Amino acid sequence: MVIERTAQTGAIQKIYPLDRPLLEQEVRVSFTPAEDPEAMLDREYNRYSEMKNAKGEPGVYIPHWRELILVFKGLSPNVNLSGLELEVATSFHSQALRRGCVEDITPATVLGITRTSDDKIMYGVRGGTAAPGAATALVLGQANTIPGGHVTPQTTYSPNVIFSSFFDELLGEGGIERKQTSECSLIGYQTDPQFKSLCFAMRTQTSFSSQELAEMHTRALEVYQKAKTSGAPELEARKRIGEAGMVNSDAWENNSLIFLPNDPRYLKKIVESGHIEHEDRRYKTLDNSIGALVMHLHSAR
Repeated sequence: MVIERTAQTGAIQKIYPLDRPLLEQEVRVSFTPAEDPEAMLDREYNRYSEMKNAKGEPGVYIPHWRELILVFKGLSPNVNLSGLELEVATSFHSQALRRGCVEDITPATVLGITRTSDDKIMYGVRGGTAAPGAATALVLGQANTIPGGHVTPQTTYSPNVIFSSFFDELLGEGGIERKQTSECSLIGYQTDPQFKSLCFAMRTQTSFSSQELAEMHTRALEVYQKAKTSGAPELEARKRIGEAGMVNSDAWENNSLIFLPNDPRYLKKIVESGHIEHEDRRYKTLDNSIGALVMHLHSAR
């Protein structure tokens, strides 16, 4: 089954909800690890930072984002969940793709529907541009389901890199450890015109309430903001969260958390409008988050 909608960029977004959620042992991924990760990162930084798009902008615009990621080769990946074939690439290659310098890969990403103990869905209001300097207008204040991020080769939290990457992002953005979750599954995948990726939609349940998660986020954000106020550089201010003993080290990515009722009628209104009405405020919602809600609603039928 495929559902099509027009994304914010004007491109067609394709959403593929699964007939039933899949557990991690049912999704198989293969890739060949990088022989020398640091040498690969150095090589690709040099290569893509020298590239320029039609506007004369360099391919690398977030030089401190230095990470190995997993991608599909080409722009129209074949998605076979019982045998996904990925390749190791770098964050520099992904940046060059977003900038329009290359069109040769499709990064694999994850995005989650995280349900709290009081049956709410966790959203974040972005604290800055989602893609600084990118061609697409991804702006301050858009709301997105969290966690979300690239699929990486790390297997810290699961032998399955898609699930491991999801749990890694869930810890960094939400402060939720894997042992504090249950019922984690893959509910579908989608094309993501805003980030030029193929996004896997996950869903999990946490033992935390929405209030507990909001308080955790506020404490971490206060550490970050205090460091910024005292004159700390951006990257140093981010590090202060972890140095304060908090596991949600990526809390700086969102100015606030909002929690939506897990009510199909309410969620359908978000899908139809592309906006969230919350506490007398209206937030535009990222396309991949709309897609995640579509898949959540489909699997909950």
